[in-house]
Amino acid sequence: MTENFSNQGETLNKLLKKADNWIKSQDAIDKELESLKNERARLILEIKAETPETISVKEPNALDTARYLTEEQIEEERKNLIIHEIEEDRRGKPYIYFVIEKNHNPYMLQKLIEPMTGLIDLRNISGGPNKIHNPDSIEWVVPNKEGVYSFSYSGFMLIISDLDAHIDDARWAAFYDKDTNALSSNFSSDPFSEEFTFKIIDPNGLTIKEYIKGYTKASLIFRTEVINYQKKMDEEYHV
Repeated sequence: MTENFSNQGETLNKLLKKADNWIKSQDAIDKELESLKNERARLILEIKAETPETISVKEPNALDTARYLTEEQIEEERKNLIIHEIEEDRRGKPYIYFVIEKNHNPYMLQKLIEPMTGLIDLRNISGGPNKIHNPDSIEWVVPNKEGVYSFSYSGFMLIISDLDAHIDDARWAAFYDKDTNALSSNFSSDPFSEEFTFKIIDPNGLTIKEYIKGYTKASLIFRTEVINYQKKMDEEYHV
């Protein structure tokens, strides 16, 4: 009797092991199918942009497939491909997505939403979410009055809030090109920047500091806010 139970136990273990191997194999097959599906979508989109002469070396049936796809189907293929790439990107940098998805600053979100899918898209974002960026040009919040000087993708913005008081100043013309909105990187180190007033917007889109006189003081407060927020995000992420 004991021997029979032992044999039954061994048989059960073998069956469980086979089931586990089958599940793992099925997962691998599913991943491979998903990969092939996305590769085919990519191929179809490439073919649509190519001339017939260059297609013959591609997948034999892809040309016929592409010929009969409607524009709506092509858009759907493109959308699925973008979703897949964003999901892959998210797996590669989960912390950055964690922080930026807590960003409710509408001005910043418009930079990060992929229009076709409506998803936050960080495929082209390098560096951490709290890295401070200075745009090459003034990005107007209020035309000719308020402009973004620095920002972090986590949602903070340092804004010059009194540009209207300086925009006709001859010294401003030395740093700013009104035709392109380009702002010289030398502005922050020039004494002239100390005459401007700044304010800080947080990831909720709220003004948390305002009427800060001078770039030196404003940039110090701005960086401190960004660093403190990063510490908070680090703690939440590792809970």
